[in-house]
Amino acid sequence: AGVGTLSPALEAKMQAIGYRLGELMADLGYSGWFDLDFVVGQNGELFLTEINARRASPAHAFEIAARLEGSQWASTCTVYANDHLPLQGSCHPDYTRIREAFLTFNRLGHNRRIIAVPTIVTSSLHRRTPYIGYVVLADNAAECRSHAVFLENSIRAAIGMTVRHVT
Repeated sequence: AGVGTLSPALEAKMQAIGYRLGELMADLGYSGWFDLDFVVGQNGELFLTEINARRASPAHAFEIAARLEGSQWASTCTVYANDHLPLQGSCHPDYTRIREAFLTFNRLGHNRRIIAVPTIVTSSLHRRTPYIGYVVLADNAAECRSHAVFLENSIRAAIGMTVRHVT
């Protein structure tokens, strides 16, 4: 979400659908959070695939962005969230090492607006197939994705996993 992820026309269409569905849900007596999932077809057509009558996954990423960048964050930066980075090949990964990878990443991006925040770490590290979640904020969608790959490789290296090389 944020700068460069959607065309203004597509974003406006999604917002209009969201507002209209919110009105319809309120007319039926619903009050509370809801989230809409969309996909864009190869021809650019927008499809609504799911309505979640609850706070859904992206809410935490948007709240992190608002806390770090202010309420108008979507006009100044982009957010990339991964709620399930598998840490296969690392039996009970050490959070201290993972935390250091985040701290190092954030020190490297200190002079620019590139920030990474761990989001899902507690019990997920002790599962049969451990994983973590994270959010990256950067200036645009391309930067977010490339820095997310860099962060993932830094985390893998910190816990002794094989680093994936992306071409």
